[in-house]
Amino acid sequence: EGDADFMSQFENLSSRTSSDGGDSVSEISKPDLEEHLDNLGIGNFQRKLFFICCYVMCIHTMQMVEFFILRQYLLLEWGVDENQYRLLALLQTNVIALGCVLGGVGADIYGRYLILLACTLIHCISAMLRTISPAYSIFSLCTSVSSFCIGSL
Repeated sequence: EGDADFMSQFENLSSRTSSDGGDSVSEISKPDLEEHLDNLGIGNFQRKLFFICCYVMCIHTMQMVEFFILRQYLLLEWGVDENQYRLLALLQTNVIALGCVLGGVGADIYGRYLILLACTLIHCISAMLRTISPAYSIFSLCTSVSSFCIGSL
C-alpha cells in the first residue's frame, strides 16, 4: 500500500505537466496546499499521533496536579514524612521513563492500538484504586502502576 501511495504522487505530477506540443520545456503548475502537506508526510497518522500525545500530556499533568494537591493530606493522614513524599515523586518519574521504554517495545510486538487500549484501561483502574486506597503502600503501588501506564502511552 505504501508503494501505491508513493507512485500516486508521481502520477499526480505527470497530470500537472502541460506541454504545448513543441520542443519547449514542459511547465509544471504550482502544487496546492494539500500536495505540500502530503509531501511533508503530515497525514491522518500524524494527526492521530499528535492527539494521542496531547492526551498523554493531559493525563500526566492531571496526575502531577493531583499528586501536588494530595501532598498535604498524605503528610497528615498517613503520617508520611517529606522524604517519603519526595521518594514517591522520584519513583513516579522513573517509572514513567521505564514505561516509555517498555511500552514502546510492547507496541512493536503487540501493536500500538492494543497497548494504548490496555494502558488506558489499567490506568483508569489503578487511578480508581488509588483514590480509595486505605494505606500508603497501596497508594504508592497504584501510583506506580498508573505512572507506568502513562509512560507507556
